[in-house]
Amino acid sequence: MIVIKKVNKYICGLHRQYLAKKRIRKRGLQGFRVQDPVAMFRLFETAAIEYAVLRPPDISDTEGDFDVLIDVRKYKDIVDLLIDCHSPTGTKVDLYSVSGGKKLNYRKFPYYPPRFSSYLISQRQKNGDYYCLAPKADFLAYAFHLVYQKSLASGIETGFKEIETTSSSRKYIEKLTQKISAAGLTLDSPITLKDLVDFLDQHNLSMPYDLLCRWALNGDELQQRLEKEQRRLIGPPRWNDQYIFVFMLRENIEGSNSEKVVINEISKTMPILDDIMIPISARKELGAMTRGGNWIQIGTGKTTNPYRIIVAHDQHPEKPREADADFPLVDNVNFALKEELRNIIVENRDTKDSIHGTDNVIEAEYVMQCVDKVLRLNDSH
Repeated sequence: MIVIKKVNKYICGLHRQYLAKKRIRKRGLQGFRVQDPVAMFRLFETAAIEYAVLRPPDISDTEGDFDVLIDVRKYKDIVDLLIDCHSPTGTKVDLYSVSGGKKLNYRKFPYYPPRFSSYLISQRQKNGDYYCLAPKADFLAYAFHLVYQKSLASGIETGFKEIETTSSSRKYIEKLTQKISAAGLTLDSPITLKDLVDFLDQHNLSMPYDLLCRWALNGDELQQRLEKEQRRLIGPPRWNDQYIFVFMLRENIEGSNSEKVVINEISKTMPILDDIMIPISARKELGAMTRGGNWIQIGTGKTTNPYRIIVAHDQHPEKPREADADFPLVDNVNFALKEELRNIIVENRDTKDSIHGTDNVIEAEYVMQCVDKVLRLNDSH
């Protein structure tokens, strides 16, 4: 009888692990259920996995779940620990990556831009059974959450004359006021979403343009308004009527045959106007400012930042006949060159995502402004 019980327990354990793995493959690490969240956090700490609870379940509007920001450099260890802690009827835990990455995103984007996430995780502190954010970081994270994730649904006064304030049954403004007080900060009353946008801008923590322009595609009137304002600040492209692609090569192909072949292929297709090598000391900063800060390499989990910028002039741009659902911001069918370059890279046994290209001339101008900025900063040091 004892042997049968042990066998049954073993089989149940295997079935539980199977269900957990299946759940991760299909839906990622959001809404994952664990038997004992505190025990899971202890396992994270033992494995030296950095995390910070963003919203614990004692806050009424989370319906008893945990939102957790986590450093995924030990992704395999995290998955193994979650499988061990899994329970179909346990407490729901949403895990979001510090650096972005598949299965750890929100609406296919990092929950917070990686630069912001890195700041937040650096401001964690132990509070009872787990790590959470220090008061100021907690306020900044909540402000970002209200502006970009909740937006008009927060019911907070917008602060923009042309955008009406909506109502909400959730008490976001009360929680926001509490967090401002806990952080020792002062904001004029009544607090508006525009105040939060301005505060994030002042701390260089607002959403980067090349992430915001994609975020706003499915966003509300406020998010679209913020995107238009950022686009206005970028200004007109520097190349007048020339159509420009900006290609960004990643560090993993630096000095490789893929690099040589790709540069040669671009030059055969369109004139190269500029070829810029990014100093090692400036690469991380450029990575933080572009692609929403998400430079995790597919298949490796490693961050490989841009090291070389190729500015190419497409002399024969052609508008798409219809919008592409996968690439809604693309305004030139010759964008397909990027995919051709990626196929060449794969043929050379390197990772497909070793090169990135801009979707349109506004994004090209934004990327070049970021390049100019990091080079100026690097020279000043």
